[in-house]
Amino acid sequence: MDKEKSVNKVGSTYIYDSQSRIVRDTVFLRVLVKGKVSLYTLNEPDAQERIYVQKEGEAPVELVYRSVLKRSGGKSGIVKLPVYRGMLNTKMTDCQDLANKVNQVAFKPSALKNLVQDYNMCASGVEGNYVATEEKVKFNIYTLGGVSYTFLNINGHPNRALNEPKFTGMSYSLGASLLATLPRRHGRYALVGELLYKSYQTEGTFRHINQQTEQVYTKYTTTFQMNQVAINVLGRYRFLDRSIRPYVSLGVGNNFLLSDNSHQEVYSPSYPTENRKRDNPMANIMRKHEQTLLLGIGGEWKRLQAEIRLEKGNGFSAAEGVKTANNAVAIRLGYRMK
Repeated sequence: MDKEKSVNKVGSTYIYDSQSRIVRDTVFLRVLVKGKVSLYTLNEPDAQERIYVQKEGEAPVELVYRSVLKRSGGKSGIVKLPVYRGMLNTKMTDCQDLANKVNQVAFKPSALKNLVQDYNMCASGVEGNYVATEEKVKFNIYTLGGVSYTFLNINGHPNRALNEPKFTGMSYSLGASLLATLPRRHGRYALVGELLYKSYQTEGTFRHINQQTEQVYTKYTTTFQMNQVAINVLGRYRFLDRSIRPYVSLGVGNNFLLSDNSHQEVYSPSYPTENRKRDNPMANIMRKHEQTLLLGIGGEWKRLQAEIRLEKGNGFSAAEGVKTANNAVAIRLGYRMK
């Protein structure tokens, strides 16, 4: 609703007023009281709360409480015009017992709710509660499972067998999530908390070639194999309220190391019977906590949930100058338990 400002002169008195110019728009009103006369509220983007009243068979109209600036004799002051009381009187003419209360009611949602509640009981002759149920946060619990394909890059390590390969691998995750759907905007906004058990496995191969013979004489196969627990927090926005409900989510995650079975195998064709195994070549600079950025695109259908998620993490290197970067694409499936 756009507003225009105007200054009118009446005799020697100037009145500064805020006139409303009505334009058509589609909005969603939140019910405060539902009955023969109903009361609604609308929170504007500028944080201004508007209140609407509706009588059965009629369209909702906004209750108006106008303030004007009045100047007279070199002085000015604010004059408040409780137009809304006259509007309520026209809706409640069939219940004269409330006339005094209407003429004194304050322009507050709580006071207006009590008035409309009293009117509905007076008009129907039946005691009851016409006040709408207060909107609350809705909680749901999901079981989760999925697979991911991970790309690990290591930069700055003096060992070429770690620095040069591109490590890739498949992993899986299992766990649960708590979805807290906020009541406003028809439940489009939600917060998601996840607790997951995650396997992690990537593998890369490096061949050290003799430049004179151009034959492979040493082959390094490094496998990073870990178990982690992940705690993720995301915000989610749902686009549609239909049978299939698409959404997008964005948040952060924390992966904590539970166990590490990483190792490196070294093979040389000069010693075909020798296949040595060593411990994790990065064990002395391993960090047990990884932080990730999460972006998901998915949808819900009945109790089922499916999502494609991108994860970008800072890896597990604790050494200055040695950088690790984890990037993963995951497919997640969920089932609503509650």
